[in-house]
Amino acid sequence: MYFLLNVCENPHVLRTIYFGIIIKDIIFTIIPIGIILMTLIDFSKAVIASKEDEQQKAVKLIPKRIMYAIIVFAIPWIVTALMKTLSSLKLSVALDYTTCINNAKNAEGNFEYYDKLLEAEEKIEEERLIDSVNKSPDSSSSEEVSGTVANTMAKEILQIAAAEVGNINSGKYGGSGQAWCALFTTWVLNKTVVNGVNLYKDIIQKEIPDPNRAGASCTINSFKNSSNLNFYYSNYYTNKYGNGTRYTPKGGDIIYFDWTGNWDGIISNRCGPGGTWISHIGIVEYTKDGRVHTIEGNSNNQVKRNAYSLDSSSLVGYGSWYS
Repeated sequence: MYFLLNVCENPHVLRTIYFGIIIKDIIFTIIPIGIILMTLIDFSKAVIASKEDEQQKAVKLIPKRIMYAIIVFAIPWIVTALMKTLSSLKLSVALDYTTCINNAKNAEGNFEYYDKLLEAEEKIEEERLIDSVNKSPDSSSSEEVSGTVANTMAKEILQIAAAEVGNINSGKYGGSGQAWCALFTTWVLNKTVVNGVNLYKDIIQKEIPDPNRAGASCTINSFKNSSNLNFYYSNYYTNKYGNGTRYTPKGGDIIYFDWTGNWDGIISNRCGPGGTWISHIGIVEYTKDGRVHTIEGNSNNQVKRNAYSLDSSSLVGYGSWYS
């Protein structure tokens, strides 16, 4: 069994963080009130007792208590500033901290999106386990999809994706106001079935299941490390991380983007901050005259056709599931 959702998208974790933030806010509201009350009580006692030394002692305690309060208030600020600095260095613990805090704050008590995300992942996991039990050893797909089956499946995936162009309803693919490029791509892959073989479940997930279908970077590890799949670096990154080979993407390939032009090259079994980090994902429709044409979900908030130069620094690489 694989881990369902990364920790910063798990609704149980985010609820804990969210309530922790609420408790922190309550404490920070109580502290100044407590300081004022304690000071008034001490000073009142000294006045009632008519003891000048006690009065002076109570007055001297005021700056100390204020200093302690400032230290307490400064701790979260210091931690946040430290994590932002470490995040700029792409350290996993800092990236996870920032992502978790932001997700928890943005939820504002409404975790419906993350609950649905977890529910969808649990359903996929359940279906995968059922499939693995029901399939006989000789009914699995071949190591490589090729020939007529490959061509048919490639046409199928492109027909399904093309039919969605112009759609702005992300909910159809499992999105809910969040980035949904990966959800769209996974939805198309899951709809592509030829001769009883499901492209997503039986080919791409055959050896290394995706830990999170909503994560744009999740399938890269599957393509890179599965024996029946291939990952090819883009022209921009092939010399830096690959073997210098310039690959021409074909219809049905999965295309990966990093808008910064400074991708760190990490490909691991963990998607998101600290692991494989990708900005965006789409489906290759065709390549012509040095440009790759794509169909992408969540492109200007819709399913849209786009085109890019094969030498673009925004292109990370391509996942190929057939030869």
